[in-house]
Amino acid sequence: EQLFSPGTKFQETMLNMAGVMVLMFAVIVLYLVGNDNFQRPKETDDDEHLPLTE
Repeated sequence: EQLFSPGTKFQETMLNMAGVMVLMFAVIVLYLVGNDNFQRPKETDDDEHLPLTE
C-alpha cells in the first residue's frame, strides 16, 4: 500500500519540509534545555524590583 498516490509529489515535498522543520525545532529546544549555560542575563538594576515605600 502506498501512503500517497503517485500524483502528489507536491504534498510529499511539503510534508518532508514540515518534518525537517519540526526536527530542527526539536533539536534547538533540546539543545537549549540541555545547555546549563543558557540563562536569562542577570538584571543589574535592583532598584526596579524594590517594593514601593511611602
